[in-house]
Amino acid sequence: MMMQPMGMYDQQMGQPQMMMQPGFGPQAQADAELAAVEAKQKAREEKEKKKEVEHLTHMMRSGNRTNEDSKACASTLVIWGILNALLWAAPLLGDSWWHKTWQGLSVNKLEIGVGLFTMEVAVECTGTAANDLCKSAKKYADHENGHWTMMEIDKEMCDNVKAACPMMDRLYEAGWFPLCLLPVSAAMETLGILLLYLYWHGMPTALIRSMASKCAVLAPVCGTVAFSGWLLWSPYLQELPRLWAAESSGNKDAANGALFGLKETFMFPMGWCSALVFVSMLSSGVRFFCQFTLPHHIDEPDQPGGVNETAKLMAEAENMYNGEHPRA
Repeated sequence: MMMQPMGMYDQQMGQPQMMMQPGFGPQAQADAELAAVEAKQKAREEKEKKKEVEHLTHMMRSGNRTNEDSKACASTLVIWGILNALLWAAPLLGDSWWHKTWQGLSVNKLEIGVGLFTMEVAVECTGTAANDLCKSAKKYADHENGHWTMMEIDKEMCDNVKAACPMMDRLYEAGWFPLCLLPVSAAMETLGILLLYLYWHGMPTALIRSMASKCAVLAPVCGTVAFSGWLLWSPYLQELPRLWAAESSGNKDAANGALFGLKETFMFPMGWCSALVFVSMLSSGVRFFCQFTLPHHIDEPDQPGGVNETAKLMAEAENMYNGEHPRA
């Protein structure tokens, strides 16, 4: 009788080994060993695939959560940008940009308010007119209740006091900085938030994101140039009532007197318009910083014309589930 093959367990190999018995050939033994190795390899691949799928699922879930948080933050920045655009435009609707107040002999209070292209003059005199300070200022305070356009008062002073022409010309020219650049700031702020909304809710491309950031940074830059240009080009108003005194009495000694001359009253000189421009610069700059630090959209292509990361992850996951994932 032919002897049947007996299976024995090899402790070193960790798997059953077939003993060579009469009637059991080398080919059958090799096939059995190959089948055992393939089974072990398949079990290891299944374990690795399960871990990779779990890791991929975690990455996609984490990416989606981060993307939703960023989208909510972007929506807040859009609302913030709308408010900033209104803040940039609002100062152009008012005339309260700068204020100065003086006191002196026979002058209880002399107030001058400057807008971009207007000036308001108001004076309160005492009962006694010991000098011409009140008289010189009253001429300008009585004109249409103290209201002047910048071109009118420029012509009036240049005709009577030639030394006032350079100062009044600069005061008129300074108003063009905010008039030209503040609308640009409002437009850039508006365009920036429109592009930001489009990036997070419609077209998450690198070009849209870059344009949104550039528009967002141009808004505070243009506003800063507008405010700085107006502030630096405007003349020092301390000289204005002294020029009026020179026009009235022929000299400025009365206004410059240390004892009885005009003394500037301490006050906050900025009007609500210039203060609002300053607040707009800070607000717009902080909003740009918050927008710039937002992470990229999860669907943004890695390269122009490339495949976005979500598509790659989904394709890889589908391949693994279909058993097409390459072996390690």
